[in-house]
Amino acid sequence: PTAAGRALLPQPRAAIVAVEDGRRAVRAIEHLEEGEVRIGGGSTVCTYLLPPVLSTFRKRHPKVAIYLREMPELLAVDAFEAGELDIAVVSARRGETFRDEEVILVAAKDVDPKGLPFITFPRGSAQREMLDRHFPDVEITMELASISSAKGSVRAGLGVMLVSRSAVSTDLELGRLVIVPDRRTPIRRRLVLLHRGVERLSPAAAALRLLLLRTRQRGKDG
Repeated sequence: PTAAGRALLPQPRAAIVAVEDGRRAVRAIEHLEEGEVRIGGGSTVCTYLLPPVLSTFRKRHPKVAIYLREMPELLAVDAFEAGELDIAVVSARRGETFRDEEVILVAAKDVDPKGLPFITFPRGSAQREMLDRHFPDVEITMELASISSAKGSVRAGLGVMLVSRSAVSTDLELGRLVIVPDRRTPIRRRLVLLHRGVERLSPAAAALRLLLLRTRQRGKDG
């Protein structure tokens, strides 16, 4: 190139670099070749509701890192508000509707539930909040952080438990647990997606939100 041509080279080179950067950004958005998504919620959400959705998401976007945090709902809301989560799946009045859960009272099969104490979760969990509100004067003998431990204790006949139907659907089908009729149940629990707005979600978080909402729609249709 001539001297004049050499003087012009930096401009087209910069333009080419900018175009390539733009192409990479579009590929990241369209194909999610990179990025991460941080999601959290309570025990029922993280144990029973999210794993199938996250499995589908990972198959579609294997290069995206998924960070799942299980914690009491109040702490999940705090983590979201502190910027530690992109999406929190919790019971709340605000947020984007995810699904409705039915909370029921269960006991072991062939056990008389009358007079049995309650097995529950620590304060801060959704089920504990509902237990304190709807069953304020019952005897509580166990506070367990693990839903598996709580269900195991109920199956052993050590008490009754207020729990989301999703968490005990298999136990009910197999006859390991039964529903205890009570005028205060079932209790409707509305789960929402907390996020900072669709336009502020990262490409990975936006894709996961859409998948969660599609899962909700299939649940309504089915």
